[in-house]
Amino acid sequence: MEKTTIKVSTFLNPSGFVEQHYLGDQDGDSVSEGVKEVDDLVDRLRSEGKPALVLVDLTEVTSTNFDSHTVAVRGMKEVPCDLLAVYGPLSLQVLINTLSMVAGKGDIVHAFGTRIEALRWLRRNDE
Repeated sequence: MEKTTIKVSTFLNPSGFVEQHYLGDQDGDSVSEGVKEVDDLVDRLRSEGKPALVLVDLTEVTSTNFDSHTVAVRGMKEVPCDLLAVYGPLSLQVLINTLSMVAGKGDIVHAFGTRIEALRWLRRNDE
């Protein structure tokens, strides 16, 4: 019997934004699952008249592949979030910032080294 490993966890943070954590090796299927989960919660926030803010943690990602990159770009294009802040290691920061430019979303998607930096940028309009 094969052990099921959770690769993505998505929830509505009590502070009112979507929070997502990716764990381990990522591929097109796991990122697609994550994009769908974010899309569902973004739709919920929008239906309640709230801003669609998303925080993504990549600190525990061990690898990505071309399929995961392709799905991420599609998600950036299709999920109607207001702002998307991502944090993780430098290699993934560069990847996310590059993919956001490819998706034409460089103005609303940014990657950071720490959760604090990402939250500060994500919540900058609350001040």
